Amino acid sequence: MIKNRFFFAIAGVLALVTLYFVTDRLLFIAHAEKTTGTVTAVDASNGRCGGSKRRRSYDCTKFHADIEFAATDQSHTFSVSAGDARGHDQPVSRARHQVGDAVAVVYNPDRPDEAYRDNWFDIWSTPLFAAFGHLIALFGSMKERRREENP
Repeated sequence: MIKNRFFFAIAGVLALVTLYFVTDRLLFIAHAEKTTGTVTAVDASNGRCGGSKRRRSYDCTKFHADIEFAATDQSHTFSVSAGDARGHDQPVSRARHQVGDAVAVVYNPDRPDEAYRDNWFDIWSTPLFAAFGHLIALFGSMKERRREENP
């Protein structure tokens, strides 16, 4: 069944990484507190968006928002993606968040620097991508290695 040991080893490592991230997020959720943060700054940078191949990618402006929230005795700030817009030098008014917007935040009261927007994707994206990489490596381990034929 296993035909490529290298990919099988990678799949094993990624399974452990996924297990770590899932456990970390479950512990986070068990102790997390919810609050409301405020967007304090929005900035933009030019870049490339879209696919990984040059012909599918396009010029875009990427937006980032700083969110400040109060945790126990002091305020903390973290940065999140605020979307993107096609074309370079787009105005920050096209960002998903604007200065002054209220944003639901979930954070670890023991380590307030560990904070996320309170939505499923922001909390679970890292374990999800690790699990996806694990599955790709696992399926890759079941394929025969391509061998170059000598004429």
